[in-house]
Amino acid sequence: MNKAFDIVEIYMPMFAFFMVFVLYLAQIVMRYGGFGKTGKLYELCQIMFVWCSILSASYGGRTGSHVQFTILYDKCNAKTQLAFRLIGDLAVIVAFCIIFPYAWREIDFLTIKKSDLLRIRFNIIYAPFLVFVGFTIIHYIRNLVGDIRELIKNVKERLSLIHI
Repeated sequence: MNKAFDIVEIYMPMFAFFMVFVLYLAQIVMRYGGFGKTGKLYELCQIMFVWCSILSASYGGRTGSHVQFTILYDKCNAKTQLAFRLIGDLAVIVAFCIIFPYAWREIDFLTIKKSDLLRIRFNIIYAPFLVFVGFTIIHYIRNLVGDIRELIKNVKERLSLIHI
């Protein structure tokens, strides 16, 4: 399962970023070499950048490497930190589950619009957002399950200490 996540969250964005770099260089050569207009390359470069940033965004949820402000969290004991993680994971899951049908509807609506030069439908351009939302939900459900297992383990340990 992680291999599929790696393909979508690492390798596809890596390819998209490589394409952004190549297209950017091609635009420079075309513009200053006098080889013609760069509008289509510019538009494709923007699309690749959107794909790169959106597809790679959910990777932080999987690895726990998003920017975090943990001043209060770090000062708390392990039980309170676990409670914060449970609440945070649940909040993200609920928020993204609420967002998903609306995002689906809006992206489906974008079928009627096309990009100016390449004539690519906007629903294709912004479809990675649905992948981002779906993957983020999956990653945070995994985090929540891990935290619930830790909570159950802590409760069992406390109960075993009581019986001794």
